[in-house]
Amino acid sequence: MAKQNRTTLKEYFETGDIPSQAQYADLIDSKLNLSETGTQTVAGNITVAGTISSSGDVISKDLYIDQYIKHTGDTHTHINFTDDRIRFDVGGISYLDLNDNTSAPHDITFNDGGNNVDFTIKGNTGNNPLFKTDASKNKIGMHGVGTPTADLHLGGDLKTNSHITASGNISASGDLYINDVFVKEGSKIYFDGTDTTPNTFIHKSGTSLDFKVNNSQRLILMNAETVFNNVNVRIGAESNPKDLHVTGNLLISGSQVDFTNLPTSDPNVAGRLYNDGGFLKISAG
Repeated sequence: MAKQNRTTLKEYFETGDIPSQAQYADLIDSKLNLSETGTQTVAGNITVAGTISSSGDVISKDLYIDQYIKHTGDTHTHINFTDDRIRFDVGGISYLDLNDNTSAPHDITFNDGGNNVDFTIKGNTGNNPLFKTDASKNKIGMHGVGTPTADLHLGGDLKTNSHITASGNISASGDLYINDVFVKEGSKIYFDGTDTTPNTFIHKSGTSLDFKVNNSQRLILMNAETVFNNVNVRIGAESNPKDLHVTGNLLISGSQVDFTNLPTSDPNVAGRLYNDGGFLKISAG
């Protein structure tokens, strides 16, 4: 008994022929038997106008389908083929859409239906996940951040050889190393990272830079002058600064030095200045 092609089988049943037992066996062995188990091998092509259902494996060199490969018993879970496009749906949600049916650039879309679906990329180290989206909050976590709390939440270092342009805030819980910082008019650089309402910052306004500590203006840098507000100024290594203490030499190149609020009698402190009837004197202590 052997499998025969259609031409040979037809010759067994020509008018007036009486097929033999062996020829009937060839006919049976040349056809698929759906009630039998095991593997059925077909050398040519199988064309089915309806649905193919299998509880076992289907092994094929090339498999051509009209549109769907579906999971048995769950029609909402399938692979959907159309011209130049493949969509992977699970439970009625389009998780992945590969679309090449339009002009370039072509699309690879995750969560095409805009559902509450998170996308995760895992690595093989402890810094998992490498990439994680939170669709419910429209936030992205990277390098170990599984629950991002910012639009882009990075758990490791960020390095760039080019510019970073942010229309919102940049917040860092660690060190931030930047060669050049370009701050737009009216913007601020904050330093109280743990304060929900930070009040220690540098503020650019016009041609000046305002330095504020605890929301009090301490230093103003402008084109023509530097202004200190309610602060002691220390120059050098003095550990207990006075109003102005210079450890080293002091050079005044102007034509006038004005002293105000000097004591009018000897303070008996060596080196202190005092106003003695209009004359500037230095106390000997």
